[in-house]
Amino acid sequence: MQTLRSELIASSLKRMSNQNSRRMLKEKAGETAGKIWNALNESEGLTAKQLKKATKLVDKDLYLGLGWLLREDKISTSEVDGELFAKLK
Repeated sequence: MQTLRSELIASSLKRMSNQNSRRMLKEKAGETAGKIWNALNESEGLTAKQLKKATKLVDKDLYLGLGWLLREDKISTSEVDGELFAKLK
């Protein structure tokens, strides 16, 4: 009985931890998307390299924010000279 209770508690804690991780990732994605949106709002569009420089984001965070903005249909992307180019819609 005690083992079952311990397993249930451990399972509940793991589920809560996963929910917190997802919530924190969503918050980070939203904040990152805001930085990218602001940089794009001040231009006619930027390459990924230019966005990284303007926002001071590392690759994984840059692409997390770009994905958020794409999902929200706020930006369009294309390839220019072999590099990702993004602009606001």
